[in-house]
Amino acid sequence: MLKRNTAWKRWLAAAALTAAAGCVTRETAPPPPSASTPPPDSSAVPSPAPTLGDGLRWDVPVWAAAQQRGVRFRAVGNEPGWVLEVDSARGLRLVTRYGADSLVAPDPVRAGSPDSLVYVAEAEGHTVRVSAVKEPCSDPMSGEQHPYAVRVAVDDEDAYEGCGRPL
Repeated sequence: MLKRNTAWKRWLAAAALTAAAGCVTRETAPPPPSASTPPPDSSAVPSPAPTLGDGLRWDVPVWAAAQQRGVRFRAVGNEPGWVLEVDSARGLRLVTRYGADSLVAPDPVRAGSPDSLVYVAEAEGHTVRVSAVKEPCSDPMSGEQHPYAVRVAVDDEDAYEGCGRPL
């Protein structure tokens, strides 16, 4: 039994050293710039910012970009991920399942009071009802605070809950 235990310990030590040796990396300093490397051209005109389609730019925060596009109210939620935007030009747009599905309603009807907003719209054979109540709401994924708790129902089913704000 003693020989077997000793062999096991040697095997374990060898395995640990092998694993440790495989994890060691050596960092090398980048080579110094050579005298033949030209300095950056300060007169170069910067290229336009890349876009994500639909006029969205990757370097502009999402809420600011929505406001620039004329969105009046925006809401987001998770599990599954969804986004709702309401604007005067495009109407109500609901994007669900992390972008896999969407509904667009050109003429949402708005109702509400100072402490709540309600939008009702018909889109592609579905009825979309958005209820937003003015109460603090925290996005559980980002921790971002919003002034409205939002519930979106499609065909009278409470399918999506999240947070939003007027823009």
